[in-house]
Amino acid sequence: MQKSTLVACIFDDADSALDAIHELRRSGFSDDQLGLVVRYDTDEQELNTLAREIISGLLGTASTSLLLALETHRDEPGTNTKAEQSQEKRTPGIIIGGVIGGTLGTVALLHLPEIGLIVTGGILTAILGDAIQGGFAANLLHMGIPAHHAHHYAHIFQAGCIIFMIKADEQQQEIQDILHYHRARNIEVH
Repeated sequence: MQKSTLVACIFDDADSALDAIHELRRSGFSDDQLGLVVRYDTDEQELNTLAREIISGLLGTASTSLLLALETHRDEPGTNTKAEQSQEKRTPGIIIGGVIGGTLGTVALLHLPEIGLIVTGGILTAILGDAIQGGFAANLLHMGIPAHHAHHYAHIFQAGCIIFMIKADEQQQEIQDILHYHRARNIEVH
């Protein structure tokens, strides 16, 4: 039995990531092989437009009510008190999750300690839902990503880019070709 490998890359725009997801699915890759993660908020506590575009692209028309609920929650008075901020830093949890008809299985908005809100889908949802203390890089290390790559991905993730991963037994070259065609960068096989 051949060991599964993980192909990881970075996308700077949602359209490219969504196009790559659709092409990988047309090429026979299943939802349980694909995953992505992007920060929902930036360091300035502003909505990351890539997160909004990913939610819209994956959920389609169903995203309107989800995004409205998220924006309403963010704008409610008292949602950012010191006590709540302290609690948020300690408690991982799923805020919103849903099954998306055939697009990455589950897409969720998670709150991770020391990171904040993230949008995640596919294979990364379960892994990141079991948040490991120590931040995003610790979660990637737990997945088997080498330390120097995990820290690089964590830095890029903090900047607001989309981290995308594919788990596969074979076809690494086909995966890399598809990702390269759709303008992924830093494509690595782990």
